[in-house]
Amino acid sequence: MVFNSLNDLKSYVEKKHKQTIKVIAEKEQRILRDEVMSQVYEAYSPNWYTRTWALYNNIQYTINGNSVSLKLANNGNWHSVYSGEEVYALATLDAGTTWARGGTNVQEKTLNRVSKELPKVYKTTMNSLGVPVK
Repeated sequence: MVFNSLNDLKSYVEKKHKQTIKVIAEKEQRILRDEVMSQVYEAYSPNWYTRTWALYNNIQYTINGNSVSLKLANNGNWHSVYSGEEVYALATLDAGTTWARGGTNVQEKTLNRVSKELPKVYKTTMNSLGVPVK
């Protein structure tokens, strides 16, 4: 590929980077969903409530420039059964304060996997889009 100017090259790389950020965001979301699935849904079967799958289904990402943010969209349905207060579900799961079960490490394991896996995903994706990243 030949570029007529430095601006053409810059524009090309930025376009491919933008496509790659979307791939990164989707991978990050999958990693968090994987951890929720294995540490929450597959590790515990409730017998006094019915699962809504809201924890899994409400994991969302946003892209802002070069950064990706994951969030658990709180739809207002997570409350402490003891106090009635609204809670952040992942924090209470990690702390072991939900449904009389042990704690998880969803957030920590997600961060570790993201740190380990995403640089390779970025490199592979950029390379596949024609931008040589070493």
